[in-house]
Amino acid sequence: MSTTATAPMTAEQFFDWVQRPENRDRRFELVAGEVIEMSRPG
Repeated sequence: MSTTATAPMTAEQFFDWVQRPENRDRRFELVAGEVIEMSRPG
């Protein structure tokens, strides 16, 4: 088994990433450079 380490995402990278069409209806937070997908309210 192999693991891949990725560099923490910056706020600018995160902003660009969440603007992509495939992420339009999803909610995310950036916590210490890691993207966390949030559950939908309700």
